Amino acid sequence: LMGMCFQVSLVQKSDHWEGMRTAGHNWRAVFGNRELQALGTRVNQTVIPSRAVMAGAHHELHPMFLLPYEIETLDGYAVLYPDRWQQLWGDMVAGVLEGDQELQGHFNWGSRMYLYHSRQSWMSRVRTLPFDDWYDSRLLSLSGVQYIVSGTAVESKELLAIEPSISKQERLEWLWRNPLEKITGYLKHENPGGHFYLYENPNSLPRVFCAKAVETLPAWSDLREQMQHRTLAQLAHTALLAEEDHDVPAVTCGEITVSPEAYAPDHLELSVVTEEGGALVHTSLWYPGWTCRVDGEPVPIYRAYGVFQLVCVPPGAQRVVFHYEPSYRWGKK
Repeated sequence: LMGMCFQVSLVQKSDHWEGMRTAGHNWRAVFGNRELQALGTRVNQTVIPSRAVMAGAHHELHPMFLLPYEIETLDGYAVLYPDRWQQLWGDMVAGVLEGDQELQGHFNWGSRMYLYHSRQSWMSRVRTLPFDDWYDSRLLSLSGVQYIVSGTAVESKELLAIEPSISKQERLEWLWRNPLEKITGYLKHENPGGHFYLYENPNSLPRVFCAKAVETLPAWSDLREQMQHRTLAQLAHTALLAEEDHDVPAVTCGEITVSPEAYAPDHLELSVVTEEGGALVHTSLWYPGWTCRVDGEPVPIYRAYGVFQLVCVPPGAQRVVFHYEPSYRWGKK
């Protein structure tokens, strides 16, 4: 048994060394990558940071690669989430799941909210990733995804390429080094790391936005079907609610000026001004434990689009605070 374990370990080490030798895939190459460092600075320039996703994700290209750079991702390995979120995510990646039974099984297992890479043999080694065919950019934009990271060049009519921070010449010079020079380069932190392709989504909605109208549908299934047929502009204009979730409020949908003041993944503070009152959509997941207060008074949170949060704001200048505190928190009474 020990001999078998030793042999497996040697194979893994050999594969690891081959990855370092040919492509610069090691721990530092991923978690010390200058391109991702630049993106991390870029997404955190505003009070509410921009969201990103890892397109074409697989076992060697995981969304967690972005987390050390303080890049908040929409995708990743999730543990606690509503069933509806997995269903909606399935709609986002329906193009790549279609006809790929292995990938469907991987997704249906649960927890893996990835923008998958196809596992079908004829598509597994595509030179450019067909973003518009594989993923639903409308739903990603509605969810506030502004940046896309990929290990493969992306083909899309909507996304804008971001100039890389590491030149092609620098990468070639690294590949031309002999093994001893590369070992020395690792010790001096000269490894440029694997190449990431970065893109900006110009159609991304703000993570907090004002809905111009609210429409109610009987059930989540009806709401989900409608989301398949509406344009991004229509989804941004009209927030959809399901009657089966709660009593739907009478909402005055006036203009709202929103000024973010403080942000954390479980806490958001906003200053809002509205003459008529309005509907404010917060694209963090609706989940038990979230509360909202307007000028210190608790207000109900409705399920916008079946998965996000919506609150009704009265006329005037208001302070709106969203906060999440799980019921299982240690010491909670």
